[in-house]
Amino acid sequence: MGIVNRMGELGTFVLETGEVSELTIREGDRIVRRESVESFRRLSEKYVPLNGRREFVKCFRDIFEPLCKALSPVEMWVAMAVVPLIATNSGILEYRNGKKVTTAGLCEMYRKEMSDRSIYRGIAGLVEKGVLAKCRVGGKALLVANPYIYQRGTQANATLLGLFEDTEWAIWAKESPSISRK
Repeated sequence: MGIVNRMGELGTFVLETGEVSELTIREGDRIVRRESVESFRRLSEKYVPLNGRREFVKCFRDIFEPLCKALSPVEMWVAMAVVPLIATNSGILEYRNGKKVTTAGLCEMYRKEMSDRSIYRGIAGLVEKGVLAKCRVGGKALLVANPYIYQRGTQANATLLGLFEDTEWAIWAKESPSISRK
């Protein structure tokens, strides 16, 4: 917290003597109370850096209880398996090199953990339930994650939001009391 000077250059004086001091507060300077600095220092001492530069995907906690109740175990497994593949802001499932993930690619990635048939069934169920979308672009199928369930990045474009706006997850998110409204 603090006060930002937006008025231009300000002179200061010593309150006890009325003498002009050499301290000038320039436009854009921030004035912070000592108590705020001390409070911040105390809070900072209680926390240690964790996970430095690790990438993460936001999973919205108010969605997970209804999601767990709506998905089969295979669908839930696939829903979690795609999390590391969600591209920033677009929601498209991509490998680190930018190549788009296909259902066949998912099968190849997880063949030791899950049968191809189960993965195909899981994807189909997730698409049917609005957790993922399967979009065709030039004959190529893209998989896209629902940003109302999980999102990587801080923005989603109107096309991505429109793709999922009629899903029960979008309706749930909009009605959730835990979401702050502007």
